[in-house]
Amino acid sequence: MKKLLLILLCLPLLFTSCSMQTEKEKELTEICNNINSITPMMVNETFEFSSINCDFPIVNLKYRYVTYEGDGEAMNNAMKKIVSKEVEEPINNHEGFKDFREAGYTFFIEYFDKDFQKLFSFYLRKSSTGVYKIVELKKKNGEYDLVEKSQEEEEIKDTVLKENTNKITNPPHQTYQVSPEFLEKAKKDLFKE
Repeated sequence: MKKLLLILLCLPLLFTSCSMQTEKEKELTEICNNINSITPMMVNETFEFSSINCDFPIVNLKYRYVTYEGDGEAMNNAMKKIVSKEVEEPINNHEGFKDFREAGYTFFIEYFDKDFQKLFSFYLRKSSTGVYKIVELKKKNGEYDLVEKSQEEEEIKDTVLKENTNKITNPPHQTYQVSPEFLEKAKKDLFKE
């Protein structure tokens, strides 16, 4: 009976210890809460840092374009492509993210339009080289996982995008072979007096 009582008394301790944050995680959550208390804040006249939330192992950053209204999937994808070239640098190099990087957090960054409609998002996770890279949710071996985007894959997408854009903006022109006799007749018809 004493053993059963001891087990019952220890169970709550066991379950609460599983969900407790480490001191470092508590400290980082407090930093997030302090920053979040002064958001939203303008980065520039058209771009707002809206919020930050920390729930180990994720840091969720939200940004808003204050003058842009979502303009359809094609435009949002074009914006995502532009932003994707710049999103890794601050996560990897900004001093403010250093503690989160060292603790191994994954960054989830969301972008919204002026009406708070979601435009696009990115996951960034520490690679095997210690650098944060954009990752995508992909099915791998029958299970879903966050997988680093390969440079080759991006180059292929860029090439296809450029080819399709060229087809739209520069459609192929058909050329006609015209005989010299036809040109002479056309000149005479044009310049009749």
